[in-house]
Amino acid sequence: MKAKEIVVGARQVRRALLKDEVESVWIAKNANYHIIKGIIELCESKGIKIKQVEKMSKLGKMFEIDVNATSVAILKTQQILEGGGDSANY
Repeated sequence: MKAKEIVVGARQVRRALLKDEVESVWIAKNANYHIIKGIIELCESKGIKIKQVEKMSKLGKMFEIDVNATSVAILKTQQILEGGGDSANY
């Protein structure tokens, strides 16, 4: 699989969504709903696919980050080429 750029955490994911830089979003089902509610609403309004995992710890491990994560956004290919956003490879 080709490496893609990601942003991690509710604040960074929301920021990338507002800039239309996001291809898809992963959300942990056990995250506090009031933290991820805005992300879910933005994804729905923009037609962005949301994928879910059971736990924040599993989401962190999936993307090889050392902490639990409420959400992870995969950036659009164009954003990767332009070097947009605070990001990490997975």
